[in-house]
Order: sequence, then C-alpha cells, then structure tokens
Amino acid sequence: MFISDTHGRHLEINSLYGELPYVDMIIHSGDCTRYGEYEETDLFLKWYSQQNAKHKLLIAGNHDFVFQNKERTKQLLELNSSITYLEDEYINIDNIGIYGSPWSPIYGMWAFMKHRNSEMDEVWQKVPTDGSIDILVTHTPRYGRHDVSVRGNYHVGCEMLSNRINDIKPKVHVCGHIHECGGLIVEERYATPIKGMISLNASLLNIQYYLSNPIWIWETETNEWSSINKK
Repeated sequence: MFISDTHGRHLEINSLYGELPYVDMIIHSGDCTRYGEYEETDLFLKWYSQQNAKHKLLIAGNHDFVFQNKERTKQLLELNSSITYLEDEYINIDNIGIYGSPWSPIYGMWAFMKHRNSEMDEVWQKVPTDGSIDILVTHTPRYGRHDVSVRGNYHVGCEMLSNRINDIKPKVHVCGHIHECGGLIVEERYATPIKGMISLNASLLNIQYYLSNPIWIWETETNEWSSINKK
C-alpha cells in the first residue's frame, strides 16, 4: 500500500476512505507533517505504527524538518520502533528490494533539498544499479512524470533522477511532493525510462491540502493494482 503527503491529516483517513485493509507492507513517501515539528511528527508516527500492516516504511519529505536532526530522529524511532525509516538506504523485506531517499531539488527554505544537477546527481549515484531494487521510493518525482506544478504549469521534478532511473531499473517508482499530480499512476510503455515500470505519485492531499486522491495497493504475486477511493 502506498501513501504520501498526508501533512498531519492522517486521522481523517479512516473516516474518508473507510477502514484500510491488512497489507504486508505500507510505504509513505514523505511529508507526513505540515510543519515538521517534533510533537507533530510523533503523533503521526504513533498513528502509523498502529496501522494494519506487517511492515511500515517511511521516508521524509521537504516539510519533515525534524528528520534532519539525527538525535531527534533516533528518539522518535525508538519511541515508535515498528516503523522502518529510510534515508538514502536500501532494505530487502520478504524478497522485495526497496530504496528510499527524501531529497528534492531546491526551492525555498525547506528540508532535504539540494541544488539541481551536481548535488542531486550525487544523491542518485548512491542508489544501487545491480537490479536489486524493486521499489524506488523518493519524495520528488522525476522530471517529466507526475511533476507539473499548477504554480506556473511547468515541470518541477528532478532531471538527474530521470536520467539515473534507467540504470536503477525498479519495477515501481513511487513519489509524492506535487499534490496536483497525486493519485496518478502510469505503466511506462517505452524502453525509456523502463518499459513496464509503474510510476506512481502517492500524494493523498490535493493542492488545497485536503485528502482527495486514491490510495494504491500493489499485489506483488499477481502484479495487479487496485485503489481505495475517497467516499
């Protein structure tokens, strides 16, 4: 199950979408908070740790300032030990390889941001290209896919990620960040980036910061996708 960009509105999910089903794994692609404060983050993590999933994975997003503080991150994860937090890290769970990274191209004074081109390229050069990654989890979209901002109607995704994804070759690339593209899912049809790869923007909030977009579930054994829509 994939969600992203809940921005502190997680307590509304069950009332708007119904009770979520059991899944082996739930993945949150960042921006679990609105302001990135410690207490706000802890409230989300307590909710997240109670979700009906065997494994609960999380990366940070540009609103999640507290995760930039290593000591406070350690404290939060010790208090919510059922959650796996990934920051430029790879993990294999039940023979599914997952890599998570919080970084986005810089704009404004937000968390986990780097300059385009060389700095962002350094981020993606860390990602293994040995075929071990089934799910690539990033907060930023790659350039040209699920990344059109209504603030100017232009692409804001990461060019370096778009270049690198051909080498990473994930089965699924899930992101968030751009709310107006939230809930969009595409099976790539051409060799570039990768034919058959699923590209998903899992943001639940729309541009007005209301829960609106569908929750997507991937059945790995049958490779079938389904969605849970807002009532």
